[in-house]
Amino acid sequence: MKQHIFTKAMDRVVGIIDKPSTKSFGMLALLIAHGPPLSYSTSGLSDASRTRIDPLTVNTVALCGSSYLYVDDPVPALEDAVAVWIGAEFERNARTLEAPPLPPAQGWKRPLSPDIDVGRYEYFTPAQASDILNSWVKKTAIIALQRHSYDLAVLTRWTLPSSITARTALYFTGSEKQKKNVIGWDLMGLLHRNAEECVAAYDAERRRLLRD
Repeated sequence: MKQHIFTKAMDRVVGIIDKPSTKSFGMLALLIAHGPPLSYSTSGLSDASRTRIDPLTVNTVALCGSSYLYVDDPVPALEDAVAVWIGAEFERNARTLEAPPLPPAQGWKRPLSPDIDVGRYEYFTPAQASDILNSWVKKTAIIALQRHSYDLAVLTRWTLPSSITARTALYFTGSEKQKKNVIGWDLMGLLHRNAEECVAAYDAERRRLLRD
């Protein structure tokens, strides 16, 4: 497989950090190249943003082939810009399950070869990206609960896995084993003290969603 080793001096977005899955829909940070002299910074990682990174460090990680999704775009004129990513498999699954519409593809970008067909992305501020993801997860969770569709609920987990809305949809549409798994994730994450607290939180969120 072709490796992308960064050598040029420029002010460009050259990577999406934490190479996303083709099954996912989410928000990711950016790797930005500057120069001359060549250096790198990140955008969308809060405290780490705008911190310069040694080129050797970037190229060493790039050799591993799994940490970046390679792109080549002008730096967006946005404060602490992030990428919203929609994986191709996620998009196919959403269409098959008649999920709420995803952002339209017109104007969105594709990663560089060999990943050009694995998904699409666009740049937003963190607040804009959060609004896009949270709005879609809420709409999809409501439909999942109404249809009792575990498969739709799984799509919310691939979008915002730590969201109480996604976990609620998974819990109320899942089998007994799947319900135990959802509770187990919460307890491992220390989000609640016991199973009863977990279920009470899911029930409150379900009432809120179906009331809205």
